[in-house]
Amino acid sequence: MKLLSSLLSLMLLVATINAAQAQCSPATESGIHVVQKGETLYQIAAKYGVSVAEICTQNQLTLNQTIPVCTKLSIKNASPAARPMEFNNTQSIEVFTDKSVALNTQKQMGNKHQVKAGETIAALAELYGYTEKRFRKFNAMGPYEEVTPGSILLSSDCSCGRIGMATQTTNLGQTNPPATATGNTMKPTNSNTTNSSSTPMVASTQAAATYMTKEELSMVDEINLLRSNPAGYVQYVEAYVRNEKANNGFPIDQNIVDELIRELKATPTLSTLSPTACIYDAAKKHGEDLIKMGSIGHVGSDGAWPWDRVKRACSQMTDGNENLVGGPDQVRASVIILLIDEGIPNRGHRKTLLNPKWKYVATRKVGKVGYMPNSWVQKFGA
Repeated sequence: MKLLSSLLSLMLLVATINAAQAQCSPATESGIHVVQKGETLYQIAAKYGVSVAEICTQNQLTLNQTIPVCTKLSIKNASPAARPMEFNNTQSIEVFTDKSVALNTQKQMGNKHQVKAGETIAALAELYGYTEKRFRKFNAMGPYEEVTPGSILLSSDCSCGRIGMATQTTNLGQTNPPATATGNTMKPTNSNTTNSSSTPMVASTQAAATYMTKEELSMVDEINLLRSNPAGYVQYVEAYVRNEKANNGFPIDQNIVDELIRELKATPTLSTLSPTACIYDAAKKHGEDLIKMGSIGHVGSDGAWPWDRVKRACSQMTDGNENLVGGPDQVRASVIILLIDEGIPNRGHRKTLLNPKWKYVATRKVGKVGYMPNSWVQKFGA
């Protein structure tokens, strides 16, 4: 009888532990969230319409801190409607709510995976035989980042590089350029040629903006090289793709490359952009913010968007945008990756680089952000 009683007690204890691991009782008081198994700060922030930074500040947390299941978090200023997600242009994050979604997730050919609706990092990691931590690491993703349908991820721990990018397109209308700005205007030569074998010539910015480093100025030169003769830039795109394929680099969809080449050949000469100190200040501050947050994204810790930062730093400007890119150690490779824009359905990076209304530019080499090396902020204004 005593043995039976002990066995029943043990079974009750196991059942209690399993129940606790499966689900924590939700909070009964307003402004409190009880962390459930598998949740991330990013998901919780999206649920309540606040930012990850706000949750961290309110609860004295860091971005890389592990939060135990059933922890009570204070959620102040919750909004009925969630804010836009940081890593996507039009879509919102979808998470597993039904096991049938996970069961229908299938491996894809090659060493990359295009994310479908309902798929999460945790499920994809398990699908390809990795821990979630390792899967995130070789995809250069922070611990709280989620993915959206259409995103491209590496599915194997190969030696090729992973490029992290984010972009947003502005809906602000066409406006007049500001009356004043710092920086010299550079005029391209050979601007009418459409022969891809010819190299467009652009006056160097090396003496135009002493507040930028030599490497940052070379990024500005590369952007102006592209804009001065988009058709002529095709040769560099083709050379990059050949090199990646020859060296087993990050897999590139040739259909997207062909699409880009057609667009570049059809794009006329665009305005050459002038380096501007106030935009550089905005790029520098956002880069510092990204390092503190530990991940690449367009929404700052204060909730500001790219155009907010440009207009705040440059009172004479009425519109702005930015591109974020990381991974390669070469300036040209970073620009070409943004142009190809694989994994971004609306090609937001490409549109930003080729937007004819921009007048001003600055680039900031941020360095390592989270797992992503060689991160850059490209900032544009009008």
